[in-house]
Amino acid sequence: MSLILFAGTAFAQDTGLAAVKNRIADEVMIQDLDVREETGKVILEGRVQSLREKAKAEEIAEKQLDREVVNNIVLATSQKTDEEITTDVLSAIRSSTGRSFLFNSISVETRGGNVILTGKVRDPILVDIAEKGAGKVAGVVSVSNQIEVLPASTADERLRRAIVNRISRDSFLRTYFVGLAPFSIIVENGRVTLVGSVRTEGDRLKIGSIARSTFGVLSVDNQLQFGS
Repeated sequence: MSLILFAGTAFAQDTGLAAVKNRIADEVMIQDLDVREETGKVILEGRVQSLREKAKAEEIAEKQLDREVVNNIVLATSQKTDEEITTDVLSAIRSSTGRSFLFNSISVETRGGNVILTGKVRDPILVDIAEKGAGKVAGVVSVSNQIEVLPASTADERLRRAIVNRISRDSFLRTYFVGLAPFSIIVENGRVTLVGSVRTEGDRLKIGSIARSTFGVLSVDNQLQFGS
């Protein structure tokens, strides 16, 4: 009787592993997929193009099986340079955040495929969005998320809106807000940092002057760049 019970249990486990393998194969871009059990743990192996695909395979296994999952899936070798990865990560983040960069600043640096995210954001949701966006990019080996969330402040929010309204009153400068603005206005405890790019040195100086003369602004760090 015990032999029959054991065989039935083993069959159920094998069926469960097969179902997980089929679902991963359906939902994840993966090569050489293997799902097996060793000493009570589920082992995942295979090759994927991105960290997001690796994480997705693990999520599927954890949801369907009540056992510890060991994710040994590896990333396929990428021929991308760090500069190309940085460009792709920025593009992935921007495509996910839409127009959200006006009051948020996110920077990307890549070293040997390892991506470092830094910056300051008003909207906390962007921290997770940025990390997930980076994880989708082929060639990314790891993501270190060092983005800071700015403290919630009614006074700082008033300054953000006031600065944008004053810039928009200028007939030349208001064109920067048609579509995705090429710069960000970061406000933290009354202190303003301007980052991004503008068309001319005159625009850089004028925007800095507007921010500096806005009532309630304590200081302005104008990091705007112009030209190419």
